[in-house]
Amino acid sequence: MNGTLILGGPETLVLFGVHVKILSALFGVIGVGLGHLMAPAAVQPIGWRRHAAVIVAGILVSIATTIATGQRPLVVLGWSIGIGFAGVTIFKTWAAQAAAATKTLGSAALDELGARIAARKDKA
Repeated sequence: MNGTLILGGPETLVLFGVHVKILSALFGVIGVGLGHLMAPAAVQPIGWRRHAAVIVAGILVSIATTIATGQRPLVVLGWSIGIGFAGVTIFKTWAAQAAAATKTLGSAALDELGARIAARKDKA
């Protein structure tokens, strides 16, 4: 016996034309769950729908990272634990940044629109 463990079965799964490494994706899902369990309680509790959305989004980010980088299972596990641990904080930060960007773009668009309307009035 040479100490080699051989696992039978497919190494990758093709979903919608994308090759997904099965073991890495599985470790990613497990990592998000473990990280979420180890995370401290949120300062502001969120409802079960948002809680589930954070977990699903973390899993999707983990699987997307697995597909994009093709990393080995232990690396994906490490990343996924981090995603699960900081999930609520990450998504709240992204939401705040998106809201700020929307407000800035909306304000710039309204300023431009106001300037164009004022320019038309000046021509008339």
